[in-house]
Amino acid sequence: MVDWKYGAYSLAWWLPFTLILSCTVYFFNGLPQLVLLITEGVFIIILNSRFEKKYPQVKHENRDTTISHLRGICVFVALAFLLVLPEIVPNFYDTKFSDIFPVLCIVFCDILISFFSRPKKKQ
Repeated sequence: MVDWKYGAYSLAWWLPFTLILSCTVYFFNGLPQLVLLITEGVFIIILNSRFEKKYPQVKHENRDTTISHLRGICVFVALAFLLVLPEIVPNFYDTKFSDIFPVLCIVFCDILISFFSRPKKKQ
């Protein structure tokens, strides 16, 4: 079963994060990049926690997966992709994309898992 609402919420939460992360990595280097990334992370975490207090049904802890071992499968595929891609793409580590590629793999796994979840049943 696909949960479109929670998947869309997760996508809406991660999309600004990845866009700002991509722009920051592309345009800044060194200390300004680190300061901007920390500021962005804190701001998005605060927004997310306030939203989850208002709507507890979207908390990750209040969700169950509908496919067994989906997180493990996603992590395995992302790790394999992370290890194989530098061998396939010449000069992969010389690109700016290589700095954020592991984060993008984590984001993709989290978004995919969020689509295949459901609210936990009350005990």
